[in-house]
Amino acid sequence: MKKTLYIILAIMLLAVPAAFAIKSHAESSAQASKSKNTVTVVYKVNMHCENCVEKLTDKLSFLKGMEDLKITLGQQTVVMTYDPAKTNEANLVKAIEKCGYTAEKVDLQPQK
Repeated sequence: MKKTLYIILAIMLLAVPAAFAIKSHAESSAQASKSKNTVTVVYKVNMHCENCVEKLTDKLSFLKGMEDLKITLGQQTVVMTYDPAKTNEANLVKAIEKCGYTAEKVDLQPQK
C-alpha cells in the first residue's frame, strides 16, 4: 500500500512541472507566430452559396504561406492573412480565379 502511494505521489510530482513546461512552450510558440510578418487582404468574391464557401475554403486554406482565412457568404468577402515571404497577392487572386470566381480587392483604409 505504501509503495503504491509513493508511486502515485512521484507521478504527480513529475507531472506538474511537465504540464507547466508544455504550457510555457505553447505560449512562446503562439507569441512567435504572432510576431511573424503577415499581411491581411480582403477580396469581394462572386460566391452565392455554402458550396462556394466550402470550395474556396478547401482550395485556399492549404495555400503556401496562408496564415488565416475567413470567408463570409453574406458579405461575399474572403479575408486572407498570409506570409509575404511565402506567397503574394497575385498568387492568392490566381487561386480564387482557379476556383471559378472573380476577386476584387477591398481597400481596408477608410476613405477621407
